Amino acid sequence: MLTETSRLGGAEVMIRNLSHDLRERGHEVGLVAPSNGGDWLHHQMERDGFPVWQFELRGAINPIITATIRRAIAEFQPDIIHSHLWVMAAYGGYVSWLAKIPHVITMHGDATETKYLRRRVALRFAFARAKFVAVVSETMQQDLARVLGIPHSRMLVVDNGSSLPQGDRDRTRRELGIGEGQFGVLCVGSQGPRKNHSTVLKAMALLPPATDWVLMVAGPFGESTQLLADEAARLGVESRFRNLGPRHDVADLLAARDLFVMPSLWEGMPVALVEAMGAGKPIVASRVGGMPVMVRDGVDGVIVDDPTDEQRLATVIEGLIADPARRVGLGESARAKAKAEYSVTAMTDTYLELYQGRQRAYA
Repeated sequence: MLTETSRLGGAEVMIRNLSHDLRERGHEVGLVAPSNGGDWLHHQMERDGFPVWQFELRGAINPIITATIRRAIAEFQPDIIHSHLWVMAAYGGYVSWLAKIPHVITMHGDATETKYLRRRVALRFAFARAKFVAVVSETMQQDLARVLGIPHSRMLVVDNGSSLPQGDRDRTRRELGIGEGQFGVLCVGSQGPRKNHSTVLKAMALLPPATDWVLMVAGPFGESTQLLADEAARLGVESRFRNLGPRHDVADLLAARDLFVMPSLWEGMPVALVEAMGAGKPIVASRVGGMPVMVRDGVDGVIVDDPTDEQRLATVIEGLIADPARRVGLGESARAKAKAEYSVTAMTDTYLELYQGRQRAYA
C-alpha cells in the first residue's frame, strides 16, 4: 500500500480496513507513507504489526519517494503495488513500471488532484500502465474521464467498506455533557472549507428558540476551526457547540448523536458516511459526489441540493426533530444498506478478484 498522507481521514481508514482484512485472509501487507503527512495511519499500521517505510513529503519532484518505494520493493518483494491518491499513483506508477510489478490505483480524491497540468500528465501515464484503476464513485469516474480525456470504462467503481462498529450511546453522552432530552447533531470530517461545517452551525442557530440541541464537530483541526468558533460566538450559541477535534472513538460519537449531517461541497465516497449509515441513525447529506447514491433521498436519509443554503438545511433538521418515527425508519434503512453494500468484506472481495485477475478491471 502506498499513500501520500497518514492523517486521520476516509482514505486512510479505508487503507487500514483493507490491509487488516487482507492479512486476516492470509496475505501480507506493507505500507509506504510520509513521515510528515499526518501521523495516524502509519502509527496505527506500525502498532498493528505491519511493516512501514517512510519518506519526507516535499517539493513537486521528490526523488526520495522513488528511492523509498524501491527500498520497500527490495525488502518486501510485493506481488502487487496498490497506490492511493494522485501523488503515489504517479510515483507508484513510475516505479512499478520500472520494476515490472503490477500496479493498482485507487483514486479517493478531491478537486485538487487534477488541478495542474503536471498532475494530469502524471495520472495519464500512471493510468495507462496500471493493472486497473479504481475510483470510489461514479461522479469521480466521470470527472476524471472528462478532465484526463480517457474512457470512463478505464476506471472501475469500487465502494469503500467499513467494519460498521457500534458505540456506547449513554456513556458517550454523559461524557460529552449531552442532556437526556437534548437533540444531538454530529458532523465528522477535517475542519476545512470543503466540509462546510459552518453552514450546519448557521442552520442550527435558525431553529426555534425552544429547541434544545447540541452540535458536535469531530475531525482534524484546520483552517475552518477558528471560523467555527467565531461563528458560534457571533450567533450566541457557544454553549451548544462542541468542537471535539480529531477523535478515535467515532463509533461512540455516532451512537451518541440523533442526526448525522454531511453538507460537503465536494466528496468522493466518504467512509465517515458509511459508518454513519451503519450506526442506524438518520442522515442529511448534500447532493455531491457519491453521496446521493449512498443515501437514497427519502429512504436512507435526506439529500439537500444546495449545501450552502442554511435556511433549507434548518427546515430539514427541524422536520426530522419533530418526526421521531421518520428518523427511526430512515436510520434502519441506512443501516440495512450499509451492511448489504458497504462492508469491508465486500470491498476486499472485489480488490482480491481484481488483484488476481478473476474479474475484468475495465472494458
